[in-house]
Amino acid sequence: MADLFLNRKTNNPMDLSSSEDCIKVSGIIKLNSGSFSICEDYLIIEQKIELKIYQNDKLIATNIFYCSPTYIKELVVGYLVSFDIISNFDDIKNLSISEDKSEAIVELSEKIRKEMDDLEDDNIRFFNPNLIFESMQKNLSYSKLFSKTGGAHCIGFLDTNSYIKAFEDVGRHNALDKLIGHISIMKINPKDIAIMTSGRLSQDMALKCINAGIKTIFTKSAPTSMAFELCKAHQITLVGFVRNSRLNIYNQGAYSKIINEDAIEMVFSEAKIDTKNLRYKVLKDTAIFLNR
Repeated sequence: MADLFLNRKTNNPMDLSSSEDCIKVSGIIKLNSGSFSICEDYLIIEQKIELKIYQNDKLIATNIFYCSPTYIKELVVGYLVSFDIISNFDDIKNLSISEDKSEAIVELSEKIRKEMDDLEDDNIRFFNPNLIFESMQKNLSYSKLFSKTGGAHCIGFLDTNSYIKAFEDVGRHNALDKLIGHISIMKINPKDIAIMTSGRLSQDMALKCINAGIKTIFTKSAPTSMAFELCKAHQITLVGFVRNSRLNIYNQGAYSKIINEDAIEMVFSEAKIDTKNLRYKVLKDTAIFLNR
């Protein structure tokens, strides 16, 4: 399975997912402009994978995935991290995947040490709006599975310098789990990156990011009210409606910024908002709209 790296590597973006692994060809009858024709169409493969979780030689939990059959290791690790079962990849003693990819078996370490959020990390990551717009366009464009089948979700991540990598799956939760699993396996600090998704940000997707330690979320669509409240409570920078050189900043957390404090004051001043009395309420309860 080829990895996709953009900017930093030279892999062809069309290598994101293997057609042999993820796509099935099917004959269909198509109606177009009043005429019927027989042709081929591509279907995205959805595979059932059973996960068995052991600790101290005892089966403690099971789960069933219905997913695209790629990056299974990342999917399993990301699932365990995003559901707060483990802190990181080091909590896994052994992970095996059957040859036909129908079963994954995980043996957890005897003692799993849950790590508390590092409150001493006072580094602020600034994400340039131009990079955000460019990364969203790449995230939407470099999806071979979606372009062929129309049935895949693609979630990528970037740091403050460039768009880095993307994962596809028939399910958006699976795609996020694969991304979370990748950064855990590669020991990437989740506070240093932002996730990039084209779909609506729901409460359960936001919770996965929280459990994984991700502090910055960009989406082309809207967040739900519960996702917004979760991000606000956990100091997560949440940016929605990233499209056509526009974006909405719903919350700026403690670890990343899109616009600095002086610029926020200027925005409020131009809007004739009394920043002395209302600034906190506006930041807390209202989205900031930024147009390039």
